[in-house]
Amino acid sequence: MSGLLNSIGLDFQGLAILCIVLLIAVIALFVLLYLQKRQLRSLEERVAKLSRGSDGESLEDTLIRIFDDYTALNKTISRNSQDIDTLFLRMQTVIQKIGVIKYDAFNQMGGNLSSAIALLDENNDGFIMNTVQSVDGCYSYVKRVIDGRPDIDLGKEENQALEEAIHYGE
Repeated sequence: MSGLLNSIGLDFQGLAILCIVLLIAVIALFVLLYLQKRQLRSLEERVAKLSRGSDGESLEDTLIRIFDDYTALNKTISRNSQDIDTLFLRMQTVIQKIGVIKYDAFNQMGGNLSSAIALLDENNDGFIMNTVQSVDGCYSYVKRVIDGRPDIDLGKEENQALEEAIHYGE
């Protein structure tokens, strides 16, 4: 045996050192293997816990359900966004601004029974309706308004109603 050791350049003392180093390396490997097994066991427990789910469904089933819910929500959001855009366009032409002025047209009846009512949309398009109450009867007149300007000259009360409507909500 000493011939074999001498042929590789080792004596008994070198062999002892080599054995001790190899023994330490084997012990270190066993320690690392033990630590690795603990980590693997911990990871397996976490995966098992995750895949169990609260009501026993698997992780795959949970992910499929979440994906389906996500897809349905995206479709709903898209549909709602389109509906909001449509409503926004429609709202521009809906009566949004109102101006009402009551007055006594002939200073004879009292009670301010006559009125000028301006109804405008977001773009200040609409109409003014003037209802004049007299002893002889009641007369109504309608004047169109485009971009805040009437198509026919307005009376004092009609102008007031139009200004009130244009500045409605300010």
